[in-house]
Amino acid sequence: MIARLAALIAGLAALLAAAAPAAAATLPKDIARGLRQSPLVVDPALAEAVPAAQRRAVLRAIDAAPYPVWAVLVPITPGDRYGGDASRLLDVVHGRLGRDGVYVTVDDRLLTYAAFGIDGEQPDLNQASTVGNFESRDYDEPQIIKVRRFVAALSAPDLAARYAHTEKRLREQSERFSRPPPATDADEDADGDGGGNGWTVPVGILTGLAAAAVAVRLVRRRRHARPAPPDEPLIGARVFAHAHTAQADELREQVEERLVAFADRIDRTGTPENEAAQERQQHALDAYAAARRVLASRPEMVDLVGALVLVEDGAHALAAAEALEAGRPTPRVAPLCFFDPRHPGSTKPVDWKGELTVPACGTCRGELRAGRPPDALRDDGRPWFETDSLWARTGYGVFEPDLAQRVGRGELRRHG
Repeated sequence: MIARLAALIAGLAALLAAAAPAAAATLPKDIARGLRQSPLVVDPALAEAVPAAQRRAVLRAIDAAPYPVWAVLVPITPGDRYGGDASRLLDVVHGRLGRDGVYVTVDDRLLTYAAFGIDGEQPDLNQASTVGNFESRDYDEPQIIKVRRFVAALSAPDLAARYAHTEKRLREQSERFSRPPPATDADEDADGDGGGNGWTVPVGILTGLAAAAVAVRLVRRRRHARPAPPDEPLIGARVFAHAHTAQADELREQVEERLVAFADRIDRTGTPENEAAQERQQHALDAYAAARRVLASRPEMVDLVGALVLVEDGAHALAAAEALEAGRPTPRVAPLCFFDPRHPGSTKPVDWKGELTVPACGTCRGELRAGRPPDALRDDGRPWFETDSLWARTGYGVFEPDLAQRVGRGELRRHG
């Protein structure tokens, strides 16, 4: 037991040493360019650690997988363009590549995957992730081996059994490490030299090293984060002017561009220390994730407009987080036009249907004053607010402010 703990301590010490920033990783646009040529991209800094035979084995497993798989191995460290977050790397790469499937990478010996355009809740993905990470007892094995095991497991007929065996072993290991060994007479008589102290001291060191690892990562992220210029727009009025006349493909591309800029802005901002700023940044991250989820759902035009609304909401939340962290007043939020969020121009509240007050652009207010119906966004031939979509139930967030959370809970699917 002591030998195992010593090995764990050594591993954590190595983790601390590895917390120093690595060489700059391949840019997202270059990763996407590489994935268009091969579903496996390895950063040049890691090339020597990924033998050609292992690459071929991964590519064979990808060919046999039930879903498209995109594997990316690049250095991921605190303070890099992804904020040290493997999931954000996969989000950005998916945004650049624009193809659905399972994206996978390995960070700090832990494999992370993200599913786009397929059911990410399927047990085989979760089970394959556990098998890829922990079926082997060698937690320091090369990254490429974890990727190969994960991808191969996706089509393995015995995946459920392998997952159950791995999960049982991990649970038993956790239980053994969480309780001290039973005391013996010798332990009770010993004054500091018994087996009990032999257990207690390494666990104390282990806990301290783990806490130090977290502290080092947090400090390094803050040290390398640069505040974004306060006058740098996240989403400008011109985007909505273009969105009003854009076709679905064009609007999707605009949303993708805003999301990439959004992720870059968050990376440069880092983690705020102000608690209120942290809450607003978390809201921004929720909106970002929700917009990504919408884009992965085979969206129609009304859904793409919802993604644009989420980006706008997240942009305002991020700007508020930056202002709070800097001690500045939070920017005023101008709501989008209720009848069609793509309508450009400022909005003002207007009474509608005798019982609701909604924000409307100047053109829509003029139509209402003239007794004509405004030019509303259409959903399957009807005004979007006459359907039973999530957008209609929430008024694109006008009636229900938790739009991002509701998308995250899976309420995006249509009811007719």
